[in-house]
Amino acid sequence: MIMGSRSSIRSISSSSSTVTDHADYHNRQIGEWLSPFDFVETQRVILHCRAPNTGLKPLQSEEYIRWRNGDYKMLLMSGLPGAGKSMAAASIVQDLKEYYEDFKVAAICVFCDFAFAHTQTVNALIASMLRQLVQAHPVVHSAVSSMYIHHSTRLTFPRLDEIISSFTMSAEQFDRVFVIVDAVDECLDDQTRYHFLNTLNSLPINLLFTSRPHPLIEQMFEGCIRQDILADQHDLRIYSEERFALSRVDHQCSHESRQQILDQVVQKAGGMFVIARLLMDALMEAPNVKEALNIVRTMPTGVHGTYSRALQHIREGSDPTMKDLALHSLFLVTFSRRILVFSEFEEAIATMFRLEDPCRCVASDLAKESLVAACAGLITVEDKTDKVRLIHYTAHEYLVKEQENIWNNVQRKMAAVCVSYLRLVLPGLKYNHEVYVEEELRNAVVQHPFFDYALREWGYHVHDSGELKLVNEVLELLESDTHCTLGRLLTYDAMSSPKCTPWSALHFCAHFNLASTCLEIIDQNEKHN
Repeated sequence: MIMGSRSSIRSISSSSSTVTDHADYHNRQIGEWLSPFDFVETQRVILHCRAPNTGLKPLQSEEYIRWRNGDYKMLLMSGLPGAGKSMAAASIVQDLKEYYEDFKVAAICVFCDFAFAHTQTVNALIASMLRQLVQAHPVVHSAVSSMYIHHSTRLTFPRLDEIISSFTMSAEQFDRVFVIVDAVDECLDDQTRYHFLNTLNSLPINLLFTSRPHPLIEQMFEGCIRQDILADQHDLRIYSEERFALSRVDHQCSHESRQQILDQVVQKAGGMFVIARLLMDALMEAPNVKEALNIVRTMPTGVHGTYSRALQHIREGSDPTMKDLALHSLFLVTFSRRILVFSEFEEAIATMFRLEDPCRCVASDLAKESLVAACAGLITVEDKTDKVRLIHYTAHEYLVKEQENIWNNVQRKMAAVCVSYLRLVLPGLKYNHEVYVEEELRNAVVQHPFFDYALREWGYHVHDSGELKLVNEVLELLESDTHCTLGRLLTYDAMSSPKCTPWSALHFCAHFNLASTCLEIIDQNEKHN
């Protein structure tokens, strides 16, 4: 009897576990359908970079504590670029989850990013919030399930009002919902920002957002409780000490020299972590104490001055290949239409070298550390995602502003890289009418990582370049035997039929709005007829 009871208990336990696993899978499935943005992972990545016992000051302020307790519905945290706003936002999410561990409270986050501004629409951001709400509760609200079934079976996506309605009803499953929005000033434009903030203001949430000083944001939330964010001197000191301990000159330093160097770093940083980071990157390369002291003494103040100094360091480098690698890398990361992962980045860099000199190339197994060092710390490669990014959005602003002093005709150059890559790769693809396009595209991307970007974006770069100087190169691409494959791959959509109608060269011109190329094709056709 007892053995039978134990067997029944094990069976019930196993069944319960299966049901739970199925529910978790269902929640993840709906969440991933709602939004590709995984801001929970973004928050984890940011926190991973935090030094122990730092980033605590915003959590100890009276304004934050009262907001966390529900005294205020809204709190604006404002700070200069590089002051640590994203770290504060990530720390706040963690603090809320720990503080309300035993309560039905949801803490969800949004990290606005200039690099994703074109895809971070109001619909996409609110949907990402609903994704987190769905995944924070063991039971998906019936409104969300109904919306998912209705749209997924029809291959459509819900309207904003449907997403808002589902969010509002899902929020009723919790005692309180906290939403932390970081860098709201990095929205695409004022209209998007205004629409997003108005939508947030209508939701049943306690809202905290970070921003650099911005007139529209301050005007919209005039009277809102505010807290200024400044990089804490204590935090800057701890960060600098930890980095300096890994440098080659640390063991050479006397106590006095070490303190002098670290004092200069904190002073020159001016309350901006991004400057402290670049200073420490420069110090890591110092061969001796004298050079380390010279670096901190001559480093300019202010973020743009620091970027200018880093660029000067790159240009004055003794190794021509590393100098070109750095300038090519900064060019790619600044003017690509989306963020590239490292494998894509490597192939794009190799293509740029081939365009300059077919006999010159860089190693295909480029070390990430070498790339970061060559770029004087202006570029970083994320550990978990392998995404190649600029150190801060102010670096992007600086490089865009200075582009004419560094590179010529940036869009034409980006277009040339993409077109050259496609002309190199496409002839090697097996064209088979019977093979599903999804499989063909997947195989091409595995073999040639930059292919997906070049395939989808080449025409936009051609259009933005003014097009005229690239007409011949585009015609050679479109009039080759491979343009049929190119069209099939480009028009593939995961929610459409896997077999696509082949495109003509004029289809491409219409898709990318290439008017000059279109006229040239028509003119040539008339001559042939």
